[in-house]
Amino acid sequence: MNKPLLLMAAALVGGAISFNVMAQSKDPTKMTCEDFLAMKQDTQVHVYYWLHGYHKRGAAQAQPQAMEWVSDPPLPELIDLCKQSGKDTVSVKVQQLLTLKK
Repeated sequence: MNKPLLLMAAALVGGAISFNVMAQSKDPTKMTCEDFLAMKQDTQVHVYYWLHGYHKRGAAQAQPQAMEWVSDPPLPELIDLCKQSGKDTVSVKVQQLLTLKK
C-alpha cells in the first residue's frame, strides 16, 4: 500500500476517534464557550463543523459523517465571540456567525 495514503488514512481514523470521544463526553449543543476555549484547536475545528451542520441541516442530520465542508472555518471569529461571553454556549455563537455570513 502507498505509504502517504496509509498515513492519511491513519490520521483520518485518529481524528474521527478523538472527535467521538469528545462528543461522548460533552454535548456540543450544550458546550459553553469556556469549555470550547479550553480545547485544542483541532478539536475546536471538529466542534465547529458539527455545530455548523447542526444549524444548517437541523439536529436530525447533524452527524459527523454528514458534515458540510467549509474550506476556511471562522475559528478566529468564533474564539473572539466566545472570549466576550464565556458562559454562553458555543452553539449560539456558531449560529450568530452563520447569520452574519448570510
